[in-house]
Amino acid sequence: GFLMQLLLVVLSMGMMLTLEPTLAFWALVPAPLVLASTVVFYRYVYPHYQRLWDRSSKQAGMLSGLLSGVRVVKAFAQEQHELGRFARSSADLRDTRRRLDMNAAMFYPTMGLVFQMGGWIVWYVGGRNVLEHDLTLGTLMAFFGYMGMFYGPLSSLTNLTSWLTQFATQTHRIFEVLDARVDVPEPVDPAPMPRVRGDIEFRNVSFGYRRDNPVLRSVSLTIRAGEAIGIVGRSGSGKTTLVNLISRFYDPDEGQVLIDGVDLKRIARQDLRAAVSVVLQEPFLFRGTIWENLLYGRRDATEEEVITASRAANAHDFILRQPQGYDTWVGERGAGLSGGERQRLSLARALLCDPRILILDEATSSIDSESELAIQKALVDLVRGRTSIIIAHRLSTLRHCDRILVVDEGRIVESGTHEQLMRLNGRYARMVNIQQGTGRDDVDADLLVAPASQPAAGAAQALAEGSSSAAEEGGSSDTRVATLAPPAADAEPSAAEQAREQAASLRVDPDTGLGPVDGYQPRWLTPQIASIHLGNLGALHVTILNEGIYHGIQAARCLPVQQPNRLISLRYLNSEDREQEIGLIRDLADWPPQQQRLIQEALLKRYFVHTVRRVLTIRRLQQYLEVDLDTDLGPRQFIMRYSSEAAQDYGRGGKILLDVEGNLYLVPQVAELPPSDRRLFERYIYW
Repeated sequence: GFLMQLLLVVLSMGMMLTLEPTLAFWALVPAPLVLASTVVFYRYVYPHYQRLWDRSSKQAGMLSGLLSGVRVVKAFAQEQHELGRFARSSADLRDTRRRLDMNAAMFYPTMGLVFQMGGWIVWYVGGRNVLEHDLTLGTLMAFFGYMGMFYGPLSSLTNLTSWLTQFATQTHRIFEVLDARVDVPEPVDPAPMPRVRGDIEFRNVSFGYRRDNPVLRSVSLTIRAGEAIGIVGRSGSGKTTLVNLISRFYDPDEGQVLIDGVDLKRIARQDLRAAVSVVLQEPFLFRGTIWENLLYGRRDATEEEVITASRAANAHDFILRQPQGYDTWVGERGAGLSGGERQRLSLARALLCDPRILILDEATSSIDSESELAIQKALVDLVRGRTSIIIAHRLSTLRHCDRILVVDEGRIVESGTHEQLMRLNGRYARMVNIQQGTGRDDVDADLLVAPASQPAAGAAQALAEGSSSAAEEGGSSDTRVATLAPPAADAEPSAAEQAREQAASLRVDPDTGLGPVDGYQPRWLTPQIASIHLGNLGALHVTILNEGIYHGIQAARCLPVQQPNRLISLRYLNSEDREQEIGLIRDLADWPPQQQRLIQEALLKRYFVHTVRRVLTIRRLQQYLEVDLDTDLGPRQFIMRYSSEAAQDYGRGGKILLDVEGNLYLVPQVAELPPSDRRLFERYIYW
């Protein structure tokens, strides 16, 4: 449009100069005024556009924070206060918009009047020349035709100022982000890191989020590959900052952080992210299914690996209690799940990546004690051979760590095992006593007894060495660093020994290959080791080799939408009246027909999904849709909400419809519906 109008202006001006140069000169009289008006626009009107965008941005930011914290608003009965804030923000936006519109309403009509002045002058001069016979009437009328072609596009081009202003304002806001300084740049010549062992070293590291307020102060630390390190300390002491530097979310102000002897600044970001997985204190889940969230860090993971990680994080059971299992849709930031459930999913997502370095930053703070104990048991096996760093305020979580670091005021003030730090009777011992409710600074006598792995004399000698080294450095009893090194690593066991050790730790049955029912490893059932049959009262039973008979079995699909006949969980009520999984079926087609029928009948008691063949009618009733379908189970009519939450994506081109009663209707591929049905469907369900 701009190029066409510019071309019309040039061509029409050329024709006017050809017809009558004198009149063409008079037609250009408004041009200097137009140029002057542009200067006026940028001086008086343009700043109002910037203010408008600023007020609009502030209102959007205020609304985003308000809606995110709506529970806090209601909990403190601050609805009227927030309504006042929104009213003031809206008033600012309204007043800014009013001032802008008033200036624009004065500027653009004034420009129109200026152009009209040029036309009046041409009418007067041209008409006089016609009356004096210096110009023919036909030439004058032709000139007016070209002048209309000249002024029309030129008037439109004055709006270009407004277009350019909006464009420049929006572009400025975008480039504020694009031109921001990169604090953590990608290395130009990254060091190759095909296989990370997991050795971590801090060399005199100092760092602060603000230069004038350092959080870490000259920290030197060495973590050997495969070590489990616990970090404790008061809030704000620098615990999370330590792991942020390992993940290279920030670069240290002074010193170096190295992995396997290579400075993090020389490691490609992709290699570092593949080697390090972090579970944050505030887990974040994306809008989508639970399965998609678990696969976020490793898209190529197998179904077995996903379920293993989920069981290790104690998430598998609560997922299967959801109506759609792993296909359950969660909202933004995991809406619809509790804080503990979000943390367990975040932990499973990190474990699935199989990192060499695993960082848990208060990863179990919202999880109940029973679930935390199950997670700890699984982590004992999962962290074997990998470096793990665990930050926790609940000190019982760290008892089995190889070393515990106590951080205070940006420095590591104590280091050692749980038993060694309790003997030091320092800050860690005081924190343990506070959590145990003793409230004493002294340590109980039973804590002073050396464990079987360390003779009493050796413990006393190590304690004395730690105290003397702290005294030599001039530290007080409250700030001394326990320099008790962990015992030297034994020779690495052979592969066979490792396999035997792992099998013993997992308590795997040699005949069936199944671990214990209460373990974290999935138990994959096959027809060779399990038999599915009916009991005397018609209940479903499962007999497993070397274990016995499980009564009253229920069947649940892990992926009822994506894989209705695969990954089926068999469950029963244990002695505590809790639903517990006895095993999983990979593929129902691998089982004998009679046993397949029994499982299908059990699944029908739990799931009822209609497959849509035709879409007959859809009518909108305000915020609802009345849908008439033809399904594999016959014609169906139902009411669903007119919102995206009631029509979720299924695979690449399908949809799952959810009616107001919770029933599911599956459209495997929208594109495969008859053309008229597809147009009707996409008219109402377009998201």
